[in-house]
Amino acid sequence: MIFIINKILWFTLILFTLFQSTISENAYCNSDADYCFNITLPDKNLPDDQKWVEFRLESQPTAGWLGIGIGQGMSGYLIVAWLNNDGTVTLSQRSGGMPDEPKATSYQSDLQLVPNKTSGLINNRLVVYFRRLQTVRDSTINETQNFAWAYSTNRPSGKDPTSTITKHIYKDNIVLDLANVGLENSSGSSAAYNKLIISHAIIMFLAWMVFLPGAVFIARFARTLSFWVQLHMSIQIFLVVPLVIAGSAIVYVAVGGYQASDPHKVLFINVLKFGQQL
Repeated sequence: MIFIINKILWFTLILFTLFQSTISENAYCNSDADYCFNITLPDKNLPDDQKWVEFRLESQPTAGWLGIGIGQGMSGYLIVAWLNNDGTVTLSQRSGGMPDEPKATSYQSDLQLVPNKTSGLINNRLVVYFRRLQTVRDSTINETQNFAWAYSTNRPSGKDPTSTITKHIYKDNIVLDLANVGLENSSGSSAAYNKLIISHAIIMFLAWMVFLPGAVFIARFARTLSFWVQLHMSIQIFLVVPLVIAGSAIVYVAVGGYQASDPHKVLFINVLKFGQQL
């Protein structure tokens, strides 16, 4: 019996280690908005006028505009990008915020589309590569940085950076450890998001469709074993519970927090409540 529990504990530890390595990329995607971004810091040894921070934004082709702000809210240094009818991409550096529309500044030269990288519709996805210096006037991007992001389905009417933008329908804040996030050493934040979601699905499948039914099977058909009660309880305590916690934590990281509007999450909470009543 002790041997079996030992094996279960080791298996849980291995899963936890895999979970840790999965989330260490710290790339961000929001599933509700279908909006991902990745930010890469420059080499520390470069001179200040060559320290370009690279941004990669990705969303669905029907996105109106994508926004990312340096700081906790949308009232500071804000960058907005949108796709034009001719396939080009407009970048707009703005400031200000709620309740008023962020206004375009006179510092549009802060922003540049990344040379030698294509921005626009790529494989039916809106992808924008742009850059700005790590420090510009009153805005510095640090290794551990709070970002505000916003998303709208309404596209500005023109290509000019000063074009009017409508109110966002999604927004949130996220802290990124940029020392662990790289644009070139990963396939983009959407790939990291997909890895997290796949890990979540595999772990939850093991918990709910393999180990939990296995524990029930033992309780129903293996009562001739002298240690069936211990085995039944051990599977639930040392396998099912850690797997559900790990799977929940992974998806929490993937989507940047708990969002009560997601039907999948609402169903999960209701299933847990139902289980407590049994």
